[in-house]
Amino acid sequence: MNHAHPAPVVRQLTPRQVSQSMGEEPEIKLLDVRTPAEYEIAYISGAILVTDEQVQDILTTWPKDACIICYCHHGIRSQRACDFLQAQGFRNLANMVGGIDAWSLEMDSSLPRYRISGE
Repeated sequence: MNHAHPAPVVRQLTPRQVSQSMGEEPEIKLLDVRTPAEYEIAYISGAILVTDEQVQDILTTWPKDACIICYCHHGIRSQRACDFLQAQGFRNLANMVGGIDAWSLEMDSSLPRYRISGE
């Protein structure tokens, strides 16, 4: 019989909850999983743009209980990133619902909103 513990559920946080968490826990890692071109348009201060090299660093050097919040444009790619990290053994993960688009609407209207062709 398999007694493996189920993987913890990836938390879904609103931009306001993310902002609150970042203020309360400075060790939170905020990962931007968008493209460098999207990052140039708008980014959240303190976020880490995740490159292929960065992924290897995260997988090999970050503690599995590191508090990681992922975001993208609308929250879909970041959910995939959370699922990937969870499969690699990370246990303290959250996805920012609505992505940077929601952050711009709810938290920082100075961030430009944008569209990606095909969306």
